[in-house]
Amino acid sequence: MAQRTDIVEVYRVQPILGFGVPLLITVISHEDCKAWSSELFLLFGDPERTVVDFPFSFSSTGWPADAAPIDEAFVRSELFQQAHWRTAQLMEERGYFEKYGPLPSPLVFEAHEERALYVYSVQTQCHAGLIAVRRKTKSARLQGLLDIALKLNTGSCSIAG
Repeated sequence: MAQRTDIVEVYRVQPILGFGVPLLITVISHEDCKAWSSELFLLFGDPERTVVDFPFSFSSTGWPADAAPIDEAFVRSELFQQAHWRTAQLMEERGYFEKYGPLPSPLVFEAHEERALYVYSVQTQCHAGLIAVRRKTKSARLQGLLDIALKLNTGSCSIAG
């Protein structure tokens, strides 16, 4: 039986006017480097405490031999592209660009230790977003980290959608 590996990473995103300091959580999972799946969660610091999620998967079966290999770096790169695209899409939907113009620079993702998740939990005092991520993730590792974060958090708020 194939061994499943989950890689959970937490990133702080540069502050965005009206959206606070978003937190990006990624999960990259694979079974013997053949079947790759991933999850992306963006938690925004806007008044609605918006959570954007996106799961996707790749399989090396049938993957063109002359294409870039499917590996952890490839999947991580795809996650970052999706994070950029989905943030821009949310900003467009909320009228950010009309109000403030384009971002002065591309989004910057700063890798942090998992404890950044706990700091986010305490600072935002918002557990609804963490609960939403907890319900959607398939990663037992991320579920465990979120369980700890939720125990630290006694605050309450609502999230959109």
